[in-house]
Amino acid sequence: MESLPWDMISVIIGGLGFLLALVLEWNKLEPRQRIIVSSGVGVAVFLLVYFVARPLLTLEPTPTADNGETSTSNTYFFDDFNSGTDFNANYWRRRGDLACSTQLKSGQVEFSLTNNIPSASVCALLTKEDLYEEVGSMEAVIRAQNGATGDYSIGVIEFSKGTFEEGTQTWIIQCGVFQIPNQNSVQVFFNVHSTYPEGTPEFNKAVLAVAERSYSMKLEIIPESDEVVCYADGQMIGSYKGSNLTSLHGEIISRKILGFWSSNSQATYYIDSVNLSPPK
Repeated sequence: MESLPWDMISVIIGGLGFLLALVLEWNKLEPRQRIIVSSGVGVAVFLLVYFVARPLLTLEPTPTADNGETSTSNTYFFDDFNSGTDFNANYWRRRGDLACSTQLKSGQVEFSLTNNIPSASVCALLTKEDLYEEVGSMEAVIRAQNGATGDYSIGVIEFSKGTFEEGTQTWIIQCGVFQIPNQNSVQVFFNVHSTYPEGTPEFNKAVLAVAERSYSMKLEIIPESDEVVCYADGQMIGSYKGSNLTSLHGEIISRKILGFWSSNSQATYYIDSVNLSPPK
């Protein structure tokens, strides 16, 4: 508790001295004088309470530290891509084919095509698997730029089982932005596929969205309930729960952000503020 300022102490001492003198001299006063003195004392007490006691009795909220940054107490890493001109080598490995580009631009990751080729193309940033034993959640802000053409493309957070470089991925779990320019369609979507690239997805759900809007996407695996969930701006897009998810237990899961383009398509995606966390 802070000590009282000296001006308040002086006022309190002076007020007490005045009241003591008044008590000693009260019986000597005439009735009219007593009325005047009583009124004056009332005013003095009011001013004393208002200017001295009231501030002392008013509780001020305890200030808390707030630097506007995301808490990292339960986070593997957080990357806002503002650390320099290239990707943090402690966090990322860059992978992809020659037809697309992954680069830092204005504090964001830009995924774009450099050549319009007749085959599909993918570019990705993979996290360093050796750093993260447990899969929990991955969050990122994803934006699709206007001007997409062709069949379809995506900008996503992705968890997968298998090797990206050798093409042995089986489980593919995606949460992000999906564009079908030929249908003038932009969506935020959730896709679960356990036999990729064969067969059909176990789960797929999409919600209408718009280009040039940033969506805060989150993909989470909940080990104790064998469940995967996708969120957009805090709203659940979809949840998939199945016993076949137990095949992911104890496996190395590749975590990445990526852009994918179908043949003869063009689109640009921006991804920022990636947060990778262990299970809750």
